[in-house]
Amino acid sequence: MREFFFQIFLFLTGAIIGIVTPLLRKKHQRLIAGILAMLLVVVSLAWAGYEIMATPASNARRSFTQDEIDAVLGAGNWRCFPDRLDGVAVKNLPPGFVVEYPLSNVDKGTKYYLGETVPGGGGATAWLQGALASREECPK
Repeated sequence: MREFFFQIFLFLTGAIIGIVTPLLRKKHQRLIAGILAMLLVVVSLAWAGYEIMATPASNARRSFTQDEIDAVLGAGNWRCFPDRLDGVAVKNLPPGFVVEYPLSNVDKGTKYYLGETVPGGGGATAWLQGALASREECPK
């Protein structure tokens, strides 16, 4: 994630100037300070928005290989669904399984999200943060 320190600094500076503006005595000072405050706030918000939109991983879906899924769920401990590639059926979850990337969540009657611990034992559905690259990535 990119650092937004400078944008936050601009925003807060604009907000502080905006708060102090009514305390100024001369009309022209108020007008100039008000314009400066609005300009700083608008620039900081526009810049932060640009930075967020420029981050390639923000909305990108990724495709995963069998090795990547094996590393998280264990080799031979999962299978593909016949009609979709964005989730897999887990045969048996190990005790104390923690949901981690490339998974987005695990559904075992209750949904468990990234960083949460899923009670072990039994099967579950693991949803990916993307999809398998192709049917060839499914275990044989």
